[in-house]
Parts: sequence; structure tokens; C-alpha cells
Amino acid sequence: MDLRPQVLTAPTTVSEIEAFQNEVLRPILKLQHDLLVIELETNPLILQLIQKYKSFEAKQTALKQFLLHNRELKHQIIGQVTGLFTNDEYLLYKSHKKELDKRIFAMTVERILSI
Repeated sequence: MDLRPQVLTAPTTVSEIEAFQNEVLRPILKLQHDLLVIELETNPLILQLIQKYKSFEAKQTALKQFLLHNRELKHQIIGQVTGLFTNDEYLLYKSHKKELDKRIFAMTVERILSI
């Protein structure tokens, strides 16, 4: 946990899932940023896909579709995040796996598009 960077978020009343996203997922994705950059640079399909479209929304939709169909890459990204969970975080993740996988996926797409 000491390796995780600080990510400042506005304090608000949030659900358990949102708190997990802000306190756990965001710092882990920030920590894993360089791996995402490497994946982008070494995967010409992603690079071509991003360069093909002009608008952010079109890029986002195309990238989501690509990752949905490329299950290996999707699971690799989720594994990069979940591999850095503590035992307690993993137990919470398992109880909300479907929702948290969607959030990891969406946050990763946004991070890739921001590179």
C-alpha cells in the first residue's frame, strides 16, 4: 500500500463501491500508468484505433469495443489492478466483482485515451 500514489478526491458522502474506487482503484491505476503506456506503445492495434477517430467519444467507444472483444487484454488489465490488492480489498472486490470490473475497465479506457 505504501507504493500507491496519493490521488486527491473531493470528500463527499459516497457508497462503499465509490469509496473503494477512489481509495484503492484510482491509486493503483495511477501506479500502473507506465504499464498502460507500454501496452499502448507495443500494441499497434490500440494505437491505430485511437488515431483513426477524431472525437474523444468515438475513440472511447472504439476502444471499449476493442477491449470487450479482446478478453485476454481485458483480463490482463484487471489482473494488473487486482494483483495489488490487500487481502481485505480482494474480499471486497470479490463481493462486488462485476461492478468493480466495469469501473476498472472504464477507468483504464479513460487513462489510455489521456496518454
